Amino acid sequence: MPKRVAFYVRVSTSDGQTTENQLRQLHEVADRSGWIVTAVFRDDGISGAKGRSL
Repeated sequence: MPKRVAFYVRVSTSDGQTTENQLRQLHEVADRSGWIVTAVFRDDGISGAKGRSL
């Protein structure tokens, strides 16, 4: 039975990394491993240091 996985991606710095780059790499790993991606959670531009205002 294949594993079911969910991805969480986040970028809070401007060092060239993007959530799209992260997702592409994670999907490559999932494809190679035979995993089924059930959900993708993304926080674009959310800083872990500054937190969120609710």
